[in-house]
Amino acid sequence: MSRRIRMEKLRALAIEITALQAKARAFGLFANDRELLECTNCGLMENVAAAGGGLFTCRPESLDEDTGLRFKELSRDRFRCPACGATVRESDSSAPVAKKITGGKRSCRARKSPS
Repeated sequence: MSRRIRMEKLRALAIEITALQAKARAFGLFANDRELLECTNCGLMENVAAAGGGLFTCRPESLDEDTGLRFKELSRDRFRCPACGATVRESDSSAPVAKKITGGKRSCRARKSPS
C-alpha cells in the first residue's frame, strides 16, 4: 500500500473520529478529547459517570452527585466556571509545573555548568 493511500485513509479516519466526538458531546457524553476541568477558585470539578459515560460536575466531597451545573466553553482551552464565574483553563498534566503556574510563560532554563 502506498504512503499516499495510507495518509488518505488516516485522514478519513481522523475526520470520522472528530465527527463521533462531536456527536458524543452533543449527547452530553465525555468525548475524551480534553482533560476534565476543575475550578481552582471554588473546587467545582467535572467527572464522568461510570454507567453511560455522561459528563457532569460535582464537588470533591461528593464525587458521584451531579450539581447540574456545566462549564461554559469560552475558547479552545478556556472555560467559565458556572458556580463562581472564574475562568478555568484545561489542565495539561504533561506541562511543566512552572508553565502551569506562570500562565503559559516559559520558565528559565538552568545553564549548564562547565564540567
